[in-house]
Amino acid sequence: MLQQIITLNYYLYNKKELQEELQEYDFELRMYDARIGRWLSIDPMGQYSSPYEGMGNNPVVRSDPDGGVDDILLDADGNEINRIVNDKPDRYFTSDPNGNFNWTTSRNGIVTSSFKISQVANQGGESLLSQIWNSPLARYLVPDEIGINLTVSDVVGFGFNASIKGVFLTRGIDAGTGNVLLSGSARFGFDIGVTGTVEDGWYLGNPRNATMDGLLGTGQDASLGIGPYAGGVWRSLDSQGNPTWAGIEAGVGIKSPFALGGSVGQSQTVTVPQFVQFLSNTFHQ
Repeated sequence: MLQQIITLNYYLYNKKELQEELQEYDFELRMYDARIGRWLSIDPMGQYSSPYEGMGNNPVVRSDPDGGVDDILLDADGNEINRIVNDKPDRYFTSDPNGNFNWTTSRNGIVTSSFKISQVANQGGESLLSQIWNSPLARYLVPDEIGINLTVSDVVGFGFNASIKGVFLTRGIDAGTGNVLLSGSARFGFDIGVTGTVEDGWYLGNPRNATMDGLLGTGQDASLGIGPYAGGVWRSLDSQGNPTWAGIEAGVGIKSPFALGGSVGQSQTVTVPQFVQFLSNTFHQ
């Protein structure tokens, strides 16, 4: 006589164990009732307008590994996007298969808006944090270079100015480093006085390749003063004359008695050791 042994499989929907006496699934963080498509406790991640909403009201194409964050997000065309971080209710950093990163807002599992912050694929295992930091949105909020300048100008038709500035790089090969730079400029215009400005600069290329050396050498700039207020734009050039950096500056100063002034010019920028070496070579010739 053969004995028939029947083994019941209680790991069903989403491979979670069905509590037979309650007809509820155990998702570790909370229990799910598939009959009504609702969680039986509130969402710890605050993903949807209702804290009890299950799988974005779409349990066929969405899943939830542990009762926390859903692991599938649909865009407006029904394509799947992998969710990376759930920072606020219905707002996410997402990535698509092409390596693009987006700041996405969704409602009931459907994307309502998506702002692309990076089109850079994961290069050489680059971390998500690094990709976000080097994205256009992050660079808009925090420039690649931050500097403080003190400039003395003596330009009436034709003249010169000299400046000393401290700079700090936030991105690139030299990220996290600072330096003191000296600049001298031959100029045209009308600009007499002493000004202090704060500048923001952006590397004109992949920000991961930004270097302090790119700020040295030949540059071009234009400045404008209205009363005690001063502002300007600048860019640095490589040895072939191609722009490598560009930026803006604004500040206040002690200017000429005239209400309006400004000048344009071409500058040379060096580090303090380079300037000391230049003086040493000059006096020993």
